[in-house]
Amino acid sequence: MAAQCRMPSRHVVSLAAALALTVGVPAVAAPQPPAVDTVAFTTREGTWISLDVAADGTRLAFELLGDIYELPMDGGRATPRLTGRAFQSQPRYSPDGSRLVYVSDASGSDNLWIAGADGGAPRQLTTRRRALMISPAWATDGRSVIVTLVDDTGPRAAEVWRFDATSGAGERLVENTNGPQPPLISAPAPGGYGAAVSADGAWLYFASVTPRPYGSRNGASSVIMRRPLTGGPAQPVALEGTLPMRPALSRDGRWLVYAAVHEGVTGLRVRDLRSGDERWLVRGLDRHELESRATRDVVAGYAIAPDGESVVVAFGGRIHRITIASGTDAITPFEAPVSLEVVAPLAVPQRLATGEVPARRLHHLAVARDGRLAVSALARIYVATSGGGMPRRLTRTERPREFMPAWSPDGRWIAYVTWDETGGHLWKAPADGRGAPVRLSALPAWYADPVWTPAGDSIVALTATLGATRLVSTAVPAEMRVTPPPDARVVVVSAATGGARTIVSSDGLRLPHFAAGRLHLSSPTVGLVSLGMDGSGRRTEATLAPSLGRGYFLRSPDGRALLVQAGRTLLRASIAADSTSPRVIAAADATVLSQATPTGVAWSADGERASWLVGATVHMGSGAASDARAVSLTIGVPRAAAVGVVVLRGGRVITMRGDEIVADADVVVQGERIIAVGATGRVAIPANARIIDVRGKTIVPGFIDLHAHLGVSQELQQPEWTGGFANLAYGVTTARDPQAAPDIFAIADIIDADGVPAPRIFSTGPGLTLGEGGSGNFLARDFRSLDEVRQAMRRYRDEYRTSYLKSYLTGNREQRQWVVQAARELGIMPTTEGGADAKANLTHAMDGFSGNEHAIPNAPIYDDVVQLIARTGITYTPTVIVAFGGALSIYRLLAEERPHATPKVNRWYADGELYQRSQTRMLWFPPQDYNDRDVAAGAAAILRAGGRVALGGHGEVQGLSNHWEMRLLADGGMTPHEVLRVATIEGARGLRLEAELGSLEAGKMADLVVLDRDPLVDIRNATAIAYVMKGGVLYEGETLARVWPTARALQLPWALAR
Repeated sequence: MAAQCRMPSRHVVSLAAALALTVGVPAVAAPQPPAVDTVAFTTREGTWISLDVAADGTRLAFELLGDIYELPMDGGRATPRLTGRAFQSQPRYSPDGSRLVYVSDASGSDNLWIAGADGGAPRQLTTRRRALMISPAWATDGRSVIVTLVDDTGPRAAEVWRFDATSGAGERLVENTNGPQPPLISAPAPGGYGAAVSADGAWLYFASVTPRPYGSRNGASSVIMRRPLTGGPAQPVALEGTLPMRPALSRDGRWLVYAAVHEGVTGLRVRDLRSGDERWLVRGLDRHELESRATRDVVAGYAIAPDGESVVVAFGGRIHRITIASGTDAITPFEAPVSLEVVAPLAVPQRLATGEVPARRLHHLAVARDGRLAVSALARIYVATSGGGMPRRLTRTERPREFMPAWSPDGRWIAYVTWDETGGHLWKAPADGRGAPVRLSALPAWYADPVWTPAGDSIVALTATLGATRLVSTAVPAEMRVTPPPDARVVVVSAATGGARTIVSSDGLRLPHFAAGRLHLSSPTVGLVSLGMDGSGRRTEATLAPSLGRGYFLRSPDGRALLVQAGRTLLRASIAADSTSPRVIAAADATVLSQATPTGVAWSADGERASWLVGATVHMGSGAASDARAVSLTIGVPRAAAVGVVVLRGGRVITMRGDEIVADADVVVQGERIIAVGATGRVAIPANARIIDVRGKTIVPGFIDLHAHLGVSQELQQPEWTGGFANLAYGVTTARDPQAAPDIFAIADIIDADGVPAPRIFSTGPGLTLGEGGSGNFLARDFRSLDEVRQAMRRYRDEYRTSYLKSYLTGNREQRQWVVQAARELGIMPTTEGGADAKANLTHAMDGFSGNEHAIPNAPIYDDVVQLIARTGITYTPTVIVAFGGALSIYRLLAEERPHATPKVNRWYADGELYQRSQTRMLWFPPQDYNDRDVAAGAAAILRAGGRVALGGHGEVQGLSNHWEMRLLADGGMTPHEVLRVATIEGARGLRLEAELGSLEAGKMADLVVLDRDPLVDIRNATAIAYVMKGGVLYEGETLARVWPTARALQLPWALAR
């Protein structure tokens, strides 16, 4: 019996009970025994088969779905030799045929392993904690193994190493000389790949790879190099083929076979090293991975037979034997019995939240002299006692957009700013809520950071013209503040009259505050500065040591202490009150108050205690554990909901309940729910219903975008924005942003509270990724234990209150499995992506991730991968519009479609913005360079095999890119009905909201799209949107004017007005 190489027991993940949840408030069950399933099938096709031929020429070894098989050279039934939970790949026979070296992640990370040729007695050779091992090759004497090593603990670079086959001792043979790692994840590490040793053992051959520069038509490059194995410089081998890769040498020293590209098509060329003659051997190999992470090399492993007469190579899903002399191609048929242990993906049924909208994320903390609190929540100002209590609204303004409260010194007034469709203003309001607010500014502008002067008669704030705000991005990292517009000024405004005087230009400075009798401001670039009220006497008070990076300072009123927000960390440090020279704050000088990015910080009036906001909790303390205190503020507002009964009459309804289509139908909606769908005249209609005639139109469920990048704003949250309007206008009624700054939860809550015309938004929040600290859309950690993962992920459950998580290149396989296990214990559904790493994609399906984002870069995929993805039940969102592995189809679409010239989409962008975003990406590539059709064909195969495929527009052009994605799926072979299925019910299943969304039937949410043309004739007709309904509210598709329950034109934000 073949030996089994299995993961250690610590790799087994556990299943949490699948409990019904309210979205955003996941329940947590105690860890339960893992639910391990077996996926078993027989396949005659393989994807990215890397293989080798034994020394006697009678058999070959190949990899398939992480197991290693043996096959007679004439073909037949393959015998599994190395199986188990580990992913094992790239087998290579030793020169005498008695051993196999291969790559396995049985230790948790890629390492070299050696086993007998029959798979017996496997042993680990290398002990890297976090690395990729690529294309091992034996030295001719069988005493060492040469391999490409990408060490993930540092900058990604591909280096060629040699390891002793007995001791595992290693030495680097070839360093990377091809520049730094690429900025895109979907590219190979620069350096050497596919090492091969000459028959006489004297020369080392390898491919030297340089990835494509980001956003450039200049492609990746590859050159075959050789150098003496004993040392010395490497020199390029003069070859005729373009992009030569993956050299292979015959045992008699005559033949060099290598992969090359001709007019976008990969093939094999053969060079006679004796005569120098060279020719094509075969064309039409599967696409190379010069546009992917190439974790199993840029071309799958192939071998020259020991007799030097043929090359054995896999492509098209089959194993081929190509005769070198004639180029004759003979198929070596195989039948592989697949039996994989997999962990079922976590599927926690969800329900849409009802009742009040709770504020998950509070902002802009202000503390009065007597300890009272003021915060911004749900774009409203709330006031609370120092002990919390029941917070109350500051104003009675309907649908306000209020931010950044500031207490007057006597506690009687609160100043704040607003930011809505008309622009911004500066206000003050009585702190007791008994009087009407008073607007202090005369004209709309941008206002931020109000603070009262110590005398209490004026307010210092930042202001800028509205137009200038378009010159800065509000989608900044969560731990950073929005950079002031270039014309921003620090002004002092009379609290009585509103008269304003400029103190100084902002020049990037924020956070005006008073300490030690002077006005202070801060920015990440200059640190903390102070000046007089006339702008004179500016001096630098404090900066951060380089080891702490950059941050913002807030000095205590008495001038003796500093709060420093350095990245995600909040620090407290001391400073002399009368100091006149800059204080450089190093880590040793500071006390850590919090490592969870605060959304508001404040000092007590006496400068003794700091307060800071995390989620919906105010933390207070001096830095000593003994006086730490936390106050949770429970804030909620009524949820906007449609009322009344409306009937959409006479349309043709594609319900997405299987193949059901109802002609001449009535869709009856009461409030936010569908109460009936059926043929006109056969459905009971309430007497008070309004009838809207939609005869001649087609009705489909609202579209669900499972991979939306919505680009929400920070600080001054504005839910009326391009991402919301454009997506809803194009029929997207539900979106999940799978990697966003935490303020996306605040935006989602405001949309729910105020009934903003925008999709229903779910998010994972910041992606959990590998690294230290991270910023913005990432929470980066190099996890060393399951407990560390649990600790990091509790924030998603407790602070963000989300049921979804994005695991983004979190590390080696063991680290990724920790993420899955912690997610199960916490009741959070983790989606992930391989970043153009097909091997990682496959292990994601095996290890129990709920979803996999982005395309599997091996395209086309064959029956083995199709069956694995379909049978495990993972939700595959290929985002064909930016498909990994080839030129991005978005480049072609932007150039051909010119979306800035489409009035409907362009109206939702600021004037000229869409063109500006698009024009640098209108790149032309020949058709062969694209792989979107192959990727889409793979998605269609997975869907037809019973798998789950969802729609992802990737936010390339808000709203419109979802329809481009539908077209690309249809171009890959999906029928229009299948595309609609992917865009609706499959997205709901991916969210585990299929009981609420995704089809048109009684009891479900009234999310639907009314089309002027039939999408089953041409999926392009899905853009012909007459109306879109979200939660029972009906809008015109072109303008988003509200039709039902009450008619109202959409008020465009000032930035979108023409």
